[in-house]
Amino acid sequence: WFFLFFSGKKMSVLASESLFFLPLGNARLGPSSLLPTPTATKSSTVSGMAQINLPIDQFVGDAANLPLKILLDLDRFQPHFWPLVLYGNTGSGKTALADSAVLRFAQWANPEIANPSARLISATDFARGLAESIQTKSVEAFVERLLSYQAIAFDNLEALEHYPAAQSEFVSILDRLLELKIPVIVTMRTAPENCGGLSATITSRLSAGLSLPVNLPGFEARCHLIAKLAEKYGLGGDEAFAVSLAKKYPLSLPQLNRLVLETKNQRLVESAPTSVARVQSTKHELSEVPLSDQQKFDLTVKVVSEYFQIAPSVLNSASRKQTTVLARSLAIFLAREVFAFNYSTIGEFFSGRDHSTILHAHKKISKQFLTNSDFSGVVNSLKSSLLEITSSKSVTNSLCE
Repeated sequence: WFFLFFSGKKMSVLASESLFFLPLGNARLGPSSLLPTPTATKSSTVSGMAQINLPIDQFVGDAANLPLKILLDLDRFQPHFWPLVLYGNTGSGKTALADSAVLRFAQWANPEIANPSARLISATDFARGLAESIQTKSVEAFVERLLSYQAIAFDNLEALEHYPAAQSEFVSILDRLLELKIPVIVTMRTAPENCGGLSATITSRLSAGLSLPVNLPGFEARCHLIAKLAEKYGLGGDEAFAVSLAKKYPLSLPQLNRLVLETKNQRLVESAPTSVARVQSTKHELSEVPLSDQQKFDLTVKVVSEYFQIAPSVLNSASRKQTTVLARSLAIFLAREVFAFNYSTIGEFFSGRDHSTILHAHKKISKQFLTNSDFSGVVNSLKSSLLEITSSKSVTNSLCE
C-alpha cells in the first residue's frame, strides 16, 4: 500500500478518518456499500466486462464538504432551519443528496407514519404543473397535492427565473409548507443571496433557512472514489494510481468515472496484439480520435432505436407512447452507465429535458434491471452492442454509415 502524509500523520487514503459517507437512496452508512457485491457484479457482466455503474449508493465526503455531515444527525434539525438549501455546481451530487434526504426527513418528522410520502420535483415541472392547473382551473388541487407530502424537495430552483408567475405562487406554497412544519429542501447552483434571477421575496425565504454548499469532492474523497472505481474496473487496488489521478484532476464523480474508464480502455488498447491507428474508407478518412459526447449520444440512440425498430428522432420527441418512453429511458440509462454522462448533459441531449426527469428515468430502469431478469438480459444485450460498436474499427464504420 502507498501511504499519504498529512500534517505528519500517516494514513491510507481508503481508510482516511476525514472521510464520511452519506447514504443515497436506501443505502446503509459506511464505505462497504460503495461497490456492488461480488455476486451482483458477476451476474451483470457484459462480454467479460463488469457492469458499468457509478458507485452512487453513497456520497463520499471529506474536508471539502464537512458542513454536510450535519445530514447524518437528523436530531440537529429543527423546524426553524427550513428550508434546507443545497447549492453547488453541476455534478456535485446535490440532486442525489436531496432525493435521498427528502425521504429521510419525512421519516424523521413523522415517526408515527409507517410509510411517509416524499417528493422531489424540479422547478421546471413545478412551473409547468402550475400553468396546467391554471388552464384547467385546478390550482387548489395542485397546491393541496404538494401540501400532502410529509417532505418535499424543489430541484434546480433558479429555473423559476423563466416563470415569474410561478415565483409568486411558490412563495405562497413555501409559506404554507413551513406553517405546517413540513421539511422542505431546495437545490440551486449558487447560494440564495447570489441568485439574481429569483425575486427578493424568494431569496429572503431561502436565506431564513439553512444553506449548505455541496462542493466537488476534495483530494481525499477523489482518492477514495478513484481507487474504488479502479478496483471495480479491474485496474487493481494500487493506491498510488488513485493518488496520481486525484492530484491531477479535481473533477466530479461522473467525470472521475469516465476518467478511470478511459484509462482502462487505453490500457486494453495498449495491451492488444495489434492496434488500429487509422481506418480508411472510399468516402471517409478518419483519424483515430476520441469520440465526441455528441457522437457517443448518437450511437446510444442508434442502438436503442434499432432494437425497438423506431426512428432515432422519435426518442427525442415529446411522444408519451409507452414504447417510446421505454426506449428513451433505456437510452438515458445507457448514456449514463456506459459513458458516465451526468444527468444535466443527458437532459441537454434530449431537447433540454430537466435533469430531475433524467434522474427519474435512470432510477426506473435501474430498478427494473435489478428485479427483472428478462429485462436485464435486454439491457445487457443493448449495452454489449454499444460497447462493441464503440471499439475503434466499429465506431469508425458506424459513423461512416
